[in-house]
Amino acid sequence: MLSSKYTFSKEERVKSKKEMSRIFKDGTFLYSEHITMGFVKSIDIKQKQHKLAISVPKKVFKLAVHRNKVKRLIREAYRLNKFILYNNIKGFKVFYNIVFIYRNKDISKFETIQKDIIKLLESLNNREASKILGQ
Repeated sequence: MLSSKYTFSKEERVKSKKEMSRIFKDGTFLYSEHITMGFVKSIDIKQKQHKLAISVPKKVFKLAVHRNKVKRLIREAYRLNKFILYNNIKGFKVFYNIVFIYRNKDISKFETIQKDIIKLLESLNNREASKILGQ
């Protein structure tokens, strides 16, 4: 299973405009200090993992070099901490399409971004676990 590997493959990326627009239209958003996370349950029955997209608006960083650096930092933080999602949803077989949107005006340190990613992933887990257990 992918949860034991610290990888981020192409199959784990949200690629289609249809999936992206569904996240923004129907998704739920959680907020941290520097990052906003939008997520929606996948409607694809064949999907066997969570899918991720990362957005760093041009309004925040004009230079592509800076936007790409922030995307790399977010991708790395997710790659190292995605086990949080897989460990707690083992028996439920629920997968999400997720988008991270960076909102800070400065390039934060990796530790700060990682802390925000962990906080958002844990709050997603707690939120969904309470929904499933509450039913």
